[in-house]
Amino acid sequence: MKLNDFSQEIFLDRYAAKGETTVEQMLDRVAKFAASAEKHPEVWEPRFRDILDDFKFIPGGRILSSAGKQGVTSQNCFCLPS
Repeated sequence: MKLNDFSQEIFLDRYAAKGETTVEQMLDRVAKFAASAEKHPEVWEPRFRDILDDFKFIPGGRILSSAGKQGVTSQNCFCLPS
């Protein structure tokens, strides 16, 4: 997928993990992360990736930006202990 300059800047700033330069790499990461919760992730990863192709299904932005990354939350709302 070819992004214009503005879209590329937003993608790199908000959604890309370290080392990712394309939307396809991000979608690979998200599919791998989703499949990791399954009993047979090697079966589910290509299935999840397939539904992400052509934007048949797209998780929320928080999921796209955090899936598979360490030290970040996938939740939009969270509470800190007082």
